[in-house]
Amino acid sequence: MFKKENLSAIIFVAVVILFVGLAVVGMFGKGSDSNSDVDVQFSWEEQPLLGNAESKVNIKVFGDYNCPHCINWDKEIAPLLYADYIETDKASMSFANYQFLAPSSVVAGKYGEVVHKMYPESFWNFHAGLFELANQSGLNEENMVSLAKAVVPDFNEDEFKKELKNDIYSKYVTSDKLQGESMNVVSTPTVFVNDIKIENGFDYERIQQVIESELTK
Repeated sequence: MFKKENLSAIIFVAVVILFVGLAVVGMFGKGSDSNSDVDVQFSWEEQPLLGNAESKVNIKVFGDYNCPHCINWDKEIAPLLYADYIETDKASMSFANYQFLAPSSVVAGKYGEVVHKMYPESFWNFHAGLFELANQSGLNEENMVSLAKAVVPDFNEDEFKKELKNDIYSKYVTSDKLQGESMNVVSTPTVFVNDIKIENGFDYERIQQVIESELTK
């Protein structure tokens, strides 16, 4: 005979199973969607790279997309480096986030990380466009998505926005900044030639001297 006591015991077990199941689903669902438990290790090899990865010299630049000096550096110094060294395979250039001036800097850094992940060939055009946006209409979601549409061939807006929800890209931005702090970066832009810090990133003559010296080693 099916007793009342048996019914109570079955209900109790069913409730326990239900709560355990919900907890497990919630735990795994969060991990798979947000990567909240993923540790990010900084590596220059995984940073955006302009030029030949086999070049003897690597120019490392830490920047903030809202930084007016970074905007000027990208217009004045970067083209000289490209013409004199990057285009000729004497040097390559890497970018790392040091986003600290405003919340929109961090968001822009995240957008850059997603573009680099999904459309690496379009990163540097998007990178330059972010500086232009900051200098003109501002770094907001609508502007940055429009920029991506303009510079990325075959841009998929739905997939892009889906990828933006992944927490891993915020961790990449943070990891870049922590790397900068470990290299005594305190302002932007900060420029290194290989591991040599350039005290004034706008001193092109000094940058050239260090590059030429490094090329002879």
